[in-house]
Amino acid sequence: MKQILFIQIIYSAASIQGLFLSLLLFRTKINQPANRILAILLIILSGHLILVGFDNRDFFLALPHLSRVSWIIGSLYWPLIFLFVQYITQTQPNKIWKSFWLITPFLILFVIMLPYFSISATEKRTLLTNFEE
Repeated sequence: MKQILFIQIIYSAASIQGLFLSLLLFRTKINQPANRILAILLIILSGHLILVGFDNRDFFLALPHLSRVSWIIGSLYWPLIFLFVQYITQTQPNKIWKSFWLITPFLILFVIMLPYFSISATEKRTLLTNFEE
């Protein structure tokens, strides 16, 4: 039987709470753009928290396509926080395409990591098993 650490239980509970809060934010009718941006940020944070909480070899050998996702997911935090603050303070740009430059770091990291993400699960398992070599 695999041992579940106490911190994994805390991270899982926090992720469930974040997902529940994001559901509530999506359903609200007041200040919809800002609430939806915050909900997306909470969903990303919840997923990242699960990845960090279960960051061990057994987890990623069972789910190899999730390995190294946490390396790039953090680059979405500041653009979403920036957009959230813009919508809260009513200083959002008049054209939505002006905000697309904010995800440039994420896109660059994704392109850099694309060769790893495109390999098969068995190759990823081999890399994860032999990472000391």
